[in-house]
Amino acid sequence: MKFLLIIIFSVLFLIHCYNSPLSDTEALEKIKLEGFGLSNIGETSANIFVLCSEKTNGLMAFSELPLNGVGALLGADNVRVSIREGKEHLFIVDGLKPNTRYYYQVYCKELGAATSGNQSFVTTSNDFLDRINGLRSIWILGGIGSNFEPVGMIDVFDPIENRWFENVSQIPTPRAFSQIVYHKGYIFVIGGATKVGSSWIQSRIVERFDTVRNEWKRMADMPIDLQGGIGVSNGEEVYLISGSTTMDMTTGTILNTVFRFNPSLGSMGQWTQYTSNNAIFPRLDMGGCIMNGSLFYSGGRLYSDGNSYATTDVYLPSANSTTTLVEASINQARHGVATVCYNPQSSDPYPNDSQAFLVVGGSTASNFNQPVTAITPSSSYDYYRTGISSNIFQAGPTLPASVYYPSIAIAYQNRRAYVMGGSTSINIPTDNIYSIDLANPIGGPWRLESIKMPRPRFAHKAVILSR
Repeated sequence: MKFLLIIIFSVLFLIHCYNSPLSDTEALEKIKLEGFGLSNIGETSANIFVLCSEKTNGLMAFSELPLNGVGALLGADNVRVSIREGKEHLFIVDGLKPNTRYYYQVYCKELGAATSGNQSFVTTSNDFLDRINGLRSIWILGGIGSNFEPVGMIDVFDPIENRWFENVSQIPTPRAFSQIVYHKGYIFVIGGATKVGSSWIQSRIVERFDTVRNEWKRMADMPIDLQGGIGVSNGEEVYLISGSTTMDMTTGTILNTVFRFNPSLGSMGQWTQYTSNNAIFPRLDMGGCIMNGSLFYSGGRLYSDGNSYATTDVYLPSANSTTTLVEASINQARHGVATVCYNPQSSDPYPNDSQAFLVVGGSTASNFNQPVTAITPSSSYDYYRTGISSNIFQAGPTLPASVYYPSIAIAYQNRRAYVMGGSTSINIPTDNIYSIDLANPIGGPWRLESIKMPRPRFAHKAVILSR
């Protein structure tokens, strides 16, 4: 580097001598740096421009370390020198690292307070999550669209900027009624129902989405097909309960069976299937979520009669059993509900909020089919506060509209729960979004958001990456 700098300064000296007769001495002494700046900052490149008061040579040095004075030239990773004299100079810098701060110093002819300046810039990130604010956003996957086809597009909602990132990726095998779980940096789309022609077919396919690289990978299939079940992560493994192995719930709804998936075993993960020590509701389209290692689930349709039920229970994966407590029932029996567990942590803006289990929407109608052939949408909202002696679901404010099979997720940064989509009548999905302030989860009210989903859908899932 030192030999290169000697050559550069020698060339500049010769150019200066050749082009600088005595008559130009006064002009050269008045050279000033009139301006400099940046344009087109990208992941690995940036353009730096320099404006000098008189025609002269320009010089620029940049580094990941702070630059100052002559030391900038000696310590810089890279030095650029203009080929010709001029007032304006443009230096195209490439080969940079994404999401990295760089320091640069520019010169008009020589180092000096009036002829040089320094500044810094940060290259843009190539991190998929950063570009879509993925860690704080709500991810919408799967479901059925307005054309009654499974939706493959993944849309991401940033509730802080109130902005959608549309079609950030596509599920390789589009499905509805899937068990969709976020686990250790990946979103798993498990089972569900695909469509071939006009027929819906249950699935055992497992596809894993890398939320950092925006890449998909096919994982080990489930031991059996499963649709309409509940999937959760306890932090170590993925657990699935309930649902049906066929599209006819009268013959396929699983009884007391638990599926455990460890994605870390082998290259495609490993499934284990076993029987719970206690009975698990044999239902389809229940709502459920996990909190403090306990899987809360409620509602759904019973396999033997297709009727909606209101009872609730809690399964403990660590004990392979349900709790001895008889949990309260939701205030209205329904299936296709949206559920979410509110689990504030010490790092959240509101860490002292109560933990809770929220149940929203659904259908009260009896039906054996999947997809259903008739619905009676509900606007009910139930709130169950955990950690207190009172074992009841409180009836909160009703939604402004009745919706079947919407999704729900919580934005912890702004303390709101968002209910998205759902079907307002048979096979007619909506793109509306409703939210409620969890500072007053019982008083509400629900708010219809001005922004809508990029596409209507129902029987989909919403996940966040911070829980």
